[in-house]
Amino acid sequence: MSKEERRIIDRILHGHDEDFRQLTLPYEKEQLRFILRLEPNKQEAEELKQDTLLKAFHRLKDYRGEATLQTWLLGIAYRTVVSHLRKHPPRTVYFEDDEKLMAQVEENDVDESLNLYTEEQIDKLMKAIDMLPPQDRTVITEFYLEDRPMKEIAQMLDIEYSTAVTRLHRIRKKLYLIIKKM
Repeated sequence: MSKEERRIIDRILHGHDEDFRQLTLPYEKEQLRFILRLEPNKQEAEELKQDTLLKAFHRLKDYRGEATLQTWLLGIAYRTVVSHLRKHPPRTVYFEDDEKLMAQVEENDVDESLNLYTEEQIDKLMKAIDMLPPQDRTVITEFYLEDRPMKEIAQMLDIEYSTAVTRLHRIRKKLYLIIKKM
C-alpha cells in the first residue's frame, strides 16, 4: 500500500467519506471489466460494481494492506459476483470435470492447442472460456489476459498460491478438451 493510499484511508476512517471516491476511482474501470467477464449483462455489472464499492467502503477498516488495494477490491468484486451468480444462475451450461479424461491429457498437447494463430482459433478459445465456471474463468483470464501474477490471483480468490497454480493447470486441460469437442 502506498503512503498516499494509507493517508487517504486514514482520512476516510476519520470521517472524510468523500475521499473514498479518490481512493477507488483509479481501479473502477478495471473492476468493471473484471465483473463483465463473469456477468456480461452491463446493467447487472454496473450494479455489482456499486455493490462492491459499498462493501469495500464498509470493510475499509479491515483492510490490512497484505494485498494491494487493487487486488483487495477485485477480491470483493469476485465474491460479490459469485454470490450474485448463485442467487441468479446464468443459463450457461458449464463444462464438467472428467477426471479420467483430464488425466490422459499431456501438457504438450495443451500447449500446442492453446498456441493461437488464427481468428477462428481465438474465437474458439473465448467460447471455451465462457463455458468455464466463474472461478475457473477468473483464474484463466486474470493470468493470461490481464497478466496478473498467480500470487495476486490467489489473494483475490482467497485461496493458497499452490491451489491457484494447480487450478490453472487443470483449467488449461479443460480448455483443451472443450476446444477438441468444438
